[in-house]
Amino acid sequence: MPLPRTNDAPPRELAPAGNHNAVCIGHYHLGTQESQLYGDKEQIILSFATDEKRSDGSHYIVSTNALTLSVHELAKLAKYLKSWLGKAFDEGEEYDTSTLVGKRCLLTICREKSAKGKEYVSIDSIASLPKGMTPHILRMKWLTRMRLRCFLTPVGRSS
Repeated sequence: MPLPRTNDAPPRELAPAGNHNAVCIGHYHLGTQESQLYGDKEQIILSFATDEKRSDGSHYIVSTNALTLSVHELAKLAKYLKSWLGKAFDEGEEYDTSTLVGKRCLLTICREKSAKGKEYVSIDSIASLPKGMTPHILRMKWLTRMRLRCFLTPVGRSS
């Protein structure tokens, strides 16, 4: 039996645009995604909790788009890792992306509009915290309460 749709839901509260002290709270392996244009690619999504809070007191949660598991210089994941970890990876080099969970970062969040005019947020960049910036405090109890899962998937592995 389908659930009835209602328009009574409150509007989503989007994270404000700008730079945010954040922590990676989720690593989701999407498996191999089919693409006729680019071929089959393994993909992940990373989720972050910002230090800024919504009106109800909970943290804003922001996620990347699907990222191809690749350290090729043109891959978005490779660009994120380079600015976040301060290290460029060689083609074929492996990196266990599940180790990103719990790492602090500085997110640059942008607000954009879809073709249909709906506003959404996107992550423009992920960087390491500047020296002197106080890291976001996240307790593991909070992660457990959120029941987030991370899957061990090294980048660049051959199938």
